[in-house]
Amino acid sequence: MLKIIKFAIYLIVMTTCTMQAFSCTHNDNIVSVSAPEFEKEIKSDSVQLVDVRTP
Repeated sequence: MLKIIKFAIYLIVMTTCTMQAFSCTHNDNIVSVSAPEFEKEIKSDSVQLVDVRTP
C-alpha cells in the first residue's frame, strides 16, 4: 500500500514539474531584434525603459 502511495505522489510531482517546464516556453509576445534596430526603437516616444537592477 505504501508503495502505491509513493508512486502516486511521484506521478503527481513529475506531472506538475513537466507542466511548469513546458509552460515557460510560450513566448508569443517576444520579438528578437538586431542591435541597430533596438537602438532605433528605444529612442521612440512610446517606449518606457525600466531599470530593475538593484544597487
